[in-house]
Amino acid sequence: MSPQQIRNAMALYGDAHFWIRHGESSGWGVQARQGSRLLHLVGDASARVSKKHPVIVEFGDPQQRNPAHTVAVLRRLRRFMEQNGFVELSSDQTEFGARVTFAGKGAAKKLAPAPPATPRPEAPQLPQVKLTDSPGAAKPDGISNLESKFEIQLPADYRAFLAQYNGGVPAAGNLDTGEADVGVITIDRFLSVTDSPGAFHENDLGSNIEFQWGSLDLPEDFIPIARADEDIILLCVKGSNAGRVRLWRDIEGGYEEENTLSLAGSFAELLERLSDRATE
Repeated sequence: MSPQQIRNAMALYGDAHFWIRHGESSGWGVQARQGSRLLHLVGDASARVSKKHPVIVEFGDPQQRNPAHTVAVLRRLRRFMEQNGFVELSSDQTEFGARVTFAGKGAAKKLAPAPPATPRPEAPQLPQVKLTDSPGAAKPDGISNLESKFEIQLPADYRAFLAQYNGGVPAAGNLDTGEADVGVITIDRFLSVTDSPGAFHENDLGSNIEFQWGSLDLPEDFIPIARADEDIILLCVKGSNAGRVRLWRDIEGGYEEENTLSLAGSFAELLERLSDRATE
């Protein structure tokens, strides 16, 4: 069967016409159907076909005289349908040839099974902290929208912190960095997820991410989560170090790794160290 014969067997005109020619004396047959409607036409008849629903095409030679020919026809059919705005949903072999299901590109997206969602780890138990001037617990949708906007996945402990506390001023904000030239720092405020999209807010987590990624060249592996005087507390959200917390100093000079130092292996550990400091 030549490419022109394939076009005679199945051709798409504009957005809505299907042309099908039944096989002749060679024994070849082509049949298409949409739902319960059979699109099996002889000669130059045409039928309206919607791209919103699957189209099932079956073809082959009942006498199976040339299986390789079936493969060649299938290859041409796929190419032809793709050129006319259809995508393949599935294919399988039948007793006499092949069965292929196509649909318009928009419909194919709706018909394709959704990929399984990546399960989130259970939220860990956070140490008790006292915070003031907090906007109240962040809504789950607010946290998810922030993750979607910046294409990140927050560590489970930090997500739990936002859902339970959502930032604020810690009553016990002192933290010993363990570095002689830095000593003890004081965390002034944890940033919060707020309902003020579109406008910069100094305490808003999203506003600070956008500003520091864009204006201060902060690598997108990190997000700012708190302020410590003129320094910034960073949380790694990507790569092998995801979940770790660092201190960014000398932010006016732009981000340089040598201007940062490790504070904790996780956000929960950071809170634990703040709590321990408060009880001394």
